[in-house]
Amino acid sequence: MVLRYQAIFTPMVGNEFTLGVNGRWEWHSIEDADLARIQRAKIGFTVGQIQPAINPFDVMPNLTFGGIPRAVNLVFDSRFPLTGSRILTMLSDNLTKTFGPHIVKAGFSAEREFSTDGGATGFNGNFNFSRNVNNPFNAGHPFANGLLGVYLTYQEPTRKPFKTVWNSILEWYVQDNWRVNRRLTLDGGARFYRIGARVQRGDMISGSDPSRFSATKMAALVQSANAAGRRVVVHPRTGEVYPAATIGALAPGWDRGIRPTGW
Repeated sequence: MVLRYQAIFTPMVGNEFTLGVNGRWEWHSIEDADLARIQRAKIGFTVGQIQPAINPFDVMPNLTFGGIPRAVNLVFDSRFPLTGSRILTMLSDNLTKTFGPHIVKAGFSAEREFSTDGGATGFNGNFNFSRNVNNPFNAGHPFANGLLGVYLTYQEPTRKPFKTVWNSILEWYVQDNWRVNRRLTLDGGARFYRIGARVQRGDMISGSDPSRFSATKMAALVQSANAAGRRVVVHPRTGEVYPAATIGALAPGWDRGIRPTGW
């Protein structure tokens, strides 16, 4: 929707004012019969979920079978159920004045965008059944791992946030069209921008702040080692030995103050 008002104050002065609003809404719609085909309880998938509240429609988890050519994966849109909106409000004004050989223009434009959306998260969880030679239970084929329930990794977010974000943009300019003579015309001007940062309600956008880093709060990982000619992993503080399949895992008790020696 656009509202435009033009005025000619004098034969040498004119003005154009514009106010516009642009809106867009998005949402998912799915039939009950189609939803039932991907719901855990309806198809007999009884494995629970750590945070079931973020999966209100009880959708099956994503299933990934890597390590083979043309693997068939089960993946759902991470935005489901999609709900979102975008509303952009724009205000601009342009003034034109002619005097002598000069046509001078000046004006500004201000925009405010307001958006909401549910964000993209793995709300339904993700099982990765790829092969891993370090896993003593590895069946040697991702589909076989899936049948046996031997997964390489499982990922699930702690929540599915609904974001409300807005930002503002301000522009202003001045320009001069100067007809020096019948064979020469000069155009000059300057335009300025002030692009505001995106502001988010509820502190749901993550970022990095180096000043808040603390080595004493870092998670400790188990460390690779050799014991009696075989590859194992060792707890960095207690010296406990674990199977090689746990390489790269968090050291048990890291969240209770256990840090590697020397920290």
